Amino acid sequence: MREHQEDMQELIADCPETRKATLAQIQHVMQRVHGLPFPVCLADPLLEDTPIIGVSQEFLHLAGRDFGEVLGQNCRFLLKGVPNEEISRSARKDCKNFCTTARLRNLSSLPTTTVLQSNARKNGDVFFNLMMLASVSTAEGRTLVVGLQKDMGTDLDLLTVAAQEDASKAHLANLGLVQQALMKGSGAPPEYRGMAPGALAFAGCNVPRGSLLPWVAWPQSRSVVRHGGSTILRRDAGEMPRGAHAMSLLPVDRGDHGEATFKIRVNAISQRWATKLSAGGYLPFLGFTEIAPTEMPATGCGKQVEFTGKSICAGGDCMVYRRTQDTHFERTEVFRPVPQEEVAAFQGEFLASHSWSPGDLVSCCWSPNTMTISINNTLVMRVEDPELGSPPATPVYALYESAFAVSEVTLMPTSEAAL
Repeated sequence: MREHQEDMQELIADCPETRKATLAQIQHVMQRVHGLPFPVCLADPLLEDTPIIGVSQEFLHLAGRDFGEVLGQNCRFLLKGVPNEEISRSARKDCKNFCTTARLRNLSSLPTTTVLQSNARKNGDVFFNLMMLASVSTAEGRTLVVGLQKDMGTDLDLLTVAAQEDASKAHLANLGLVQQALMKGSGAPPEYRGMAPGALAFAGCNVPRGSLLPWVAWPQSRSVVRHGGSTILRRDAGEMPRGAHAMSLLPVDRGDHGEATFKIRVNAISQRWATKLSAGGYLPFLGFTEIAPTEMPATGCGKQVEFTGKSICAGGDCMVYRRTQDTHFERTEVFRPVPQEEVAAFQGEFLASHSWSPGDLVSCCWSPNTMTISINNTLVMRVEDPELGSPPATPVYALYESAFAVSEVTLMPTSEAAL
């Protein structure tokens, strides 16, 4: 890699507006990922045109090029030699949108994006590449775009859904290895690697009262994590009604009688959806789980947050959901109702009307046999039923899923006085 130092220096010199990128940082990335046993490239979204700054040897083998030919290039060089009619425009758009979002200020992590695109090697051989894009952080806290690649062959008719699902699962496992490689030497416990850099500071330590608290979001969620992990933004909020699952890194507060409670602040509203409760508007999903983030499966919370194991959630159209089983509920038939014995559902009624606006403070409380949600200290929903149970004496963690109008929230301090 030393023979390419001049190429690296030229790459940085061409982008003087981003002073944070240094030769030492690029060399550090190369040293960490070069030997990984799968095709992966890393790019810097803060440099012009998101150039590649690090690759594995397996990526060079897949592309049929050497390091000097890919350093400083945008990944679209893999389209060179592909017939125009075989290039997926939607895949290009998804990749462009991902890299644009990765330039957000105070970004901590992004949900993954997976695309299938026709690519070409240097010798002209065309193949289908299943590529997963994700954001990762270095030990120094710098956010990079990682592209995991998989050669899926040359015949689309022979490419099965099962093969794509297997490749996507392998990508997620390999993403964990990339995260570990980049966080090497950071001092973070292995079970916390891959979380937002700001969240790592909270791991295993006492948090001062009044501190903003970090969320934990997994790569396949639609969550955009910002401000060191304390803020969750739903990606494509104007198009997708739900998504952006997250949970608190730390246990929630307890009241004098053991009730569990936490509070969020609404930062942004999507006008695509109705904003008035009881007039077509919906609550975000708020709740609790007994499963710690370090004990969650690699895929994180349930596909819908109310499917999470050992959980209770309130939200939507004034609903409460309870799942007592240790594992997540896996829905195999989308259009069939969820069995009550798997996820028990309880219908409530709105007790007050409210129109969403930035700055709203939303509280969720679980007390014996009761779930409540309040907005700006006004109770808007309350559901009571013996089957809701009581919060256990052991720690519970906050659950959240963005829904409809509410598109960005911050997990608020542990102290009411700090508000």
